[in-house]
Amino acid sequence: MVGGGLVAIVVVAALIYYIYLLPAPADDITKQEALEKVQAMPEVQEFIAELEANRKSASFNIEDRGDSWSVQVYEIVVQSGESHTATFNWYRVDKKAGAVLREFE
Repeated sequence: MVGGGLVAIVVVAALIYYIYLLPAPADDITKQEALEKVQAMPEVQEFIAELEANRKSASFNIEDRGDSWSVQVYEIVVQSGESHTATFNWYRVDKKAGAVLREFE
């Protein structure tokens, strides 16, 4: 009977661990966290620095794509009183894993 009691204790301990002590799944990556991940990429840092050296600034557009964030990195180009956007790249940030993938090589 001692063996059966030990098994019961182990089962109860395992249940307590899985129900109360096991860390809850991490929350999805937020919009701000996705932006920070993209801004921290070396190539984006270089783009930002290059623009700043020319007294310009980078812009970012973030769209919710369900299971990921889509982040556009671009600059606004003004020529002859007209303006348009020039995209540096698009990045996809997985909301669960936080992985960042470039859309264009």
